[in-house]
Amino acid sequence: MKKIILTTLCYIGLTGSTIWGQDAIEFYNRGVNSTLAYKKIEYFTKAIHLNPNLAEAYEKRAVHYYLQWQLDKAISDYNRVIALKPDNANAYLMLGLAYFKQEYGEGYSEELQNLTFHLSKQEVPDFSESLERAIDNFSHAIEMNPQLASAYSYRAEAYRLKGMIEKAMSDATKVIQLGKDRKGTARAHK
Repeated sequence: MKKIILTTLCYIGLTGSTIWGQDAIEFYNRGVNSTLAYKKIEYFTKAIHLNPNLAEAYEKRAVHYYLQWQLDKAISDYNRVIALKPDNANAYLMLGLAYFKQEYGEGYSEELQNLTFHLSKQEVPDFSESLERAIDNFSHAIEMNPQLASAYSYRAEAYRLKGMIEKAMSDATKVIQLGKDRKGTARAHK
């Protein structure tokens, strides 16, 4: 009798976990197919709740958090993606961008003008930890994919903002040599 009960419980447990996994994929697919950003986040969150190891759901949700300026949430999700899939160069790139965006926010272009003025006077302003984290993540993305021109481009900008002009020029030159990212190439020439 104990064997029958144990076997039945094991069967229910195994089939139940399969059903949960299918539900997670179903919610993930709903998120991918949805046209509303808030619904996408809702579906990806449900998929994550059902399967906390579904890296793709974290990554998709992180993109939407990033676009909605919910940077702490985006950073948290990208860190989870990296924990689940440490070979995801795009996650490192986006994590770096989230830190970069967290540092400069909406006043990014105005801040660039102010920093350019200060740098031209050889005054290197004090930078927060976010810029260092951005550089670290861009560097890791480059280590994983040396052909990722956008990572070089963003790292060049971060180096420039830190007053590390030689490193910035080196990365900008690499972007131009790769020639794979039109926006990055334009930033590099700038």
